[in-house]
Amino acid sequence: MATPGTQYMMQAGLAAGMSGTQGTHSPHPKPVDPHLSDPVNMLPPDLTPDSKSRIALHGVGGKDVLVPYLSIGAWSWGDKATFNYNPTRDLPRIHAAWAKLRSVGLTFVDTAQSYGDGESERICGTLFRDMPRDSFVVQTKWLSTPDMTNTLMQAGGPKSKLKDSLIRLNLDYVDIYLVHGPIHPSKISTVAKGMADCVESGMARAVGVANYDTKEMIKMADELAGHDVPLSVCQCEYSVVRRLPEVSGMIRECKKRSICFQGFSSLAEGRLSGKYSRFNEPQRRRRFSSYPMHILEPTINVLRSIAEERRVPVPAVALNYSINKGVLPLVGVRDAGQAEQDMQALGWRLTENEMKQIEGVSLQGSRSSFMQHGTCRNQRHAIAQLHAKSRALGNCRDFDGFLDISAHSAILRTLHPFFVIAENASSIPLAPGHGSEVTVAAGSDGWQALGISRKPCESLSHLLRRFLGDLFAVTLFFDLSSLKTASFSSHEVQFFENSPHLIGTTMVLAQYLKKVAAWIAPPPKKSEDGRDQWPSRAAFLLAAMGGCAGQGNLLRYPSVVYNNYGLQWFIPYLLAVFAIAIPALILEIAIGQAYRGGTVIAFNNVNRRLKGVGMGPILISFVVVQYFTVNLAWIMNYFRNSFRSPLPWEGRIEEFYMGDVVANVDPVVGNLTAGNGAVAHYTVYPGVALIGETVGWSAFIWFLIWISIFRGVGLTGRVVYWTMGLPIVTTIIIVGRSCSLENAGEGIRLLWATWRSDQLASGTVWQTAVGQVFFSTGIGFGYFTSYASYNSKHSNAVMDAILICGSNILFENVAAFAVFGVVGYLRRWPQDGERLGAFVVGFLTLPEAVLHMPGANWWAILLFFTLVVLGFSSAFVMLDAVATLAVDSGVKMSRPMIVTGLTIISFLMCLPYCTQFGFYLLDGIDRWINNVALIFVVWSGLVGATTVYRWHDVVSQTGLPAFVVYNFGYFGGQIVGVAVAHGVSNPAAGAGAGFGLYIVCSIISVLIAITPRIKAVSFWGKNPLLSRFWYLAFYSGNQLRRDLNGVVGGNGNWNIPRFWPILLRYVSAPILAIVFSFAYPEFYTLRHDPMMISGFILAHFCLLLILLGVVFPRYYDIFIPPHRRAEGTEMTIPTQPIEQDFVPDVGVFDFESGMPNSISDRKDSNRIDTGHSTAVPKL
Repeated sequence: MATPGTQYMMQAGLAAGMSGTQGTHSPHPKPVDPHLSDPVNMLPPDLTPDSKSRIALHGVGGKDVLVPYLSIGAWSWGDKATFNYNPTRDLPRIHAAWAKLRSVGLTFVDTAQSYGDGESERICGTLFRDMPRDSFVVQTKWLSTPDMTNTLMQAGGPKSKLKDSLIRLNLDYVDIYLVHGPIHPSKISTVAKGMADCVESGMARAVGVANYDTKEMIKMADELAGHDVPLSVCQCEYSVVRRLPEVSGMIRECKKRSICFQGFSSLAEGRLSGKYSRFNEPQRRRRFSSYPMHILEPTINVLRSIAEERRVPVPAVALNYSINKGVLPLVGVRDAGQAEQDMQALGWRLTENEMKQIEGVSLQGSRSSFMQHGTCRNQRHAIAQLHAKSRALGNCRDFDGFLDISAHSAILRTLHPFFVIAENASSIPLAPGHGSEVTVAAGSDGWQALGISRKPCESLSHLLRRFLGDLFAVTLFFDLSSLKTASFSSHEVQFFENSPHLIGTTMVLAQYLKKVAAWIAPPPKKSEDGRDQWPSRAAFLLAAMGGCAGQGNLLRYPSVVYNNYGLQWFIPYLLAVFAIAIPALILEIAIGQAYRGGTVIAFNNVNRRLKGVGMGPILISFVVVQYFTVNLAWIMNYFRNSFRSPLPWEGRIEEFYMGDVVANVDPVVGNLTAGNGAVAHYTVYPGVALIGETVGWSAFIWFLIWISIFRGVGLTGRVVYWTMGLPIVTTIIIVGRSCSLENAGEGIRLLWATWRSDQLASGTVWQTAVGQVFFSTGIGFGYFTSYASYNSKHSNAVMDAILICGSNILFENVAAFAVFGVVGYLRRWPQDGERLGAFVVGFLTLPEAVLHMPGANWWAILLFFTLVVLGFSSAFVMLDAVATLAVDSGVKMSRPMIVTGLTIISFLMCLPYCTQFGFYLLDGIDRWINNVALIFVVWSGLVGATTVYRWHDVVSQTGLPAFVVYNFGYFGGQIVGVAVAHGVSNPAAGAGAGFGLYIVCSIISVLIAITPRIKAVSFWGKNPLLSRFWYLAFYSGNQLRRDLNGVVGGNGNWNIPRFWPILLRYVSAPILAIVFSFAYPEFYTLRHDPMMISGFILAHFCLLLILLGVVFPRYYDIFIPPHRRAEGTEMTIPTQPIEQDFVPDVGVFDFESGMPNSISDRKDSNRIDTGHSTAVPKL
């Protein structure tokens, strides 16, 4: 949305003197010096523009924008601060005026984001609604208002605001995009990059500036040229009573550079229309050229006289004058009468005598401090003609190279002698320095006066400070104090002669360095909606696989299987994969891909109250990645010691791990009172110092993470080929070596050739299987959603989810061969009552096996290298999920800056884990983040997506009471069930209580529900009671499935199956609720440990932040760009899919509601041929 109050800020600025006015601001208007005027007729003699004539504005790639010779200003459309806009009164008049203008082809409209706080753009959007896109031209402007998007504006500011404009205009692109004024806090080079990005992304065909002075315009043109984008338009106030852009040379500079000069306020805000007089002054709020009318009477009388003679309205004469001067006039139109008058400015031309009459009563005007310049900064009067230069320079004859000097005439007349420096300095005589002087140097676009000094010894240094910074850039900005002299020595002349060669060498070297950097860290590709995109589908799959295929596969999974060995393990394991992992993964990937954003944006599209649910995975990733890197630092310690021979852990494996690697001081263990009723003594941790090596390796890991993600998915897409390819190769080598060990076959048969059916009767194995699948897959960390948002919007999300999950299962089961081969070799068979922990396998069992292998150092290096790379690939995807949130939120910082800041903050926050109590802190945080926060995050995502998605549809068909009662039974059944089960230590009783409550509430809700007006699908619609139950129980999840299929399904893609929402809501979510409930009894026995308490509190703080988003969703709007906050609030029709903004050839849809089986091709006439789409996609 537009920044609220912008129209009033503009009015306040104008009142404070931002407008370049005389009159009330300067009661002594100045006539135009005829020596400084351009010729009276700047158009070719044989050209008489009419309503069909067009001017070609230079666009990118030679694609010109053709515009009429008269542009229509839309400032008054919607603006209350200046024009007292009243929609009831003014909107019909605007439509009538537009119909008049449209009938003759004058459809070039100028609007701005600040006009009426965006209302002007919205009105324009309604006018364009039924018009072919090539039948009108729209120009809007970016104003750097002091809001979050612009205050710290980097190059993304113009593009972010243009996205808002396109939504209001209901267009895919604008024809021309201007910078509204030079009041932006950033450098012109930064703004130029932002404007160029708008063109490159297809959101604008051409760009320009408004209210710039000549120097600023030239700077912008040069900066844009560096991006291969021409400056097409320069807009300033120009009229008969404000000819300052002409006399200052700005219009001539524009013509030299093939820039179209557009003059706004061409009728001086109505003062030249003939309807005002000294007895009928215009409103004071119209502040451009706000002269008292009695001063303008001579001008008005001449215009009226010519108008009467030619039988045209007075405004037509004033506009025709601007056209003859080579200016594209911009005039405001509020009704059909004004449109009729302005149209008559075309089809005829003033004679030379009539032009001279008007110029005889014209005024020069003035400039302001901040905007509306049209001149050169710090100049009241500029030299424009060659004879004026000669007069100003006095006796100086040597100006052969003077192409277009720009200087203060009054000062130049008094300066003597005159100093000149040129690239070819030897051809111009240099006078000795004394007295006042001006230093002139050659710039890339001609000669410019760059420094004026009253002290001769300061002139050269002043020149170098001001000139070298622009011409030579920072590369040559060295100590120049020795050059502070009154005259120019031969050494200094030689310096200027050689400078171009230095510049050329530097530029060539910089180009090669830039190419090398782009090859190593390429910028990401852009998808059709302008979002960054993976280099390939394989890159996305590898990155996602790297996130889930980590140490949990090589360390945790073998330990779990060791404790539950036998083929019977795969029954609960595979059921958990298909009932929890794959359905949840489909949800995470599909919403990220369809809604084009990270978890917060994606869940905001599901329902605005789920922003907190979307924030949950980001919090989990941000917390986990901090201690995860410390775990990698411990592995790096092993890796370093793997180069020592003999291996330092030989004969002291456990002592080496705890004493040398972790290096924590043993705590004084606390305890509970008898019966666990209270805490007798809390655990005390005497060691608090940082461990230097752990800190160093942690910093190294963070550096690798930064390198991998700072440039976005373009670089990450290359990194993952190494982070996944190398571990796969090394794992295969380790597996092969393990399987070749003596007696390895016995260990392998322990897993694959043993059957223990009695284990299936134990609840432990089922709980363990669910936990393993849950944690090894990586759902709930947010990176699947973030990475999927960089996919092509219509990628095959269901297949990707199955491939990712399947590859994870395959990898961890292949990796298990390595551990079980070692188990057989060491003959370390499972014992009843003995359970192997994950750290035992990673840091004790495998290092012990390495000691018994030939070439132990080589295998140790390979083992720990594999563990580091596997863990590293999981670490950077977690931080990348956080970075995606910051980038998507519209923070006006570049992605490298965001990633750098997050990396530094994360490194500092990981330092507590690098202390002498860090191992125990890690255990406490990890235990409760995983067992409480992570489970709750996934559970809330599953039930939220299948409960509140389009819940208004359910309420409209069944009534609010029925909706509330049914969901009370659904959520209450889970809470009551687990509470009773734990309370009486009887799972069957808990299941009975939970199901009982759910069934009772379901029956009540069906009975009190109203009969749906729109029947349910399939057989559910044959009976009113069944129809009510279908809406209450299945509608939200099923409708989410159908809407997502409209994006990620069809056209050869796999559709999300019908049973998917049922699995999410009625299988996956209750299972997670049960797993979640086991955390609290466990904490009750560990509450004497401060580290466990810290982790427990932190986990519940994450839960609190999630619930805060449900109760107060607006608090999380800061994480969503303004133009996307309304997504998910569209009006919907029950059982009907939400219309897509961009629908490709999606083939057959699975619409149960009788919708057509195919969607016809859309011909998008609003798309320009740039290869990028510009609209913001949304469901």
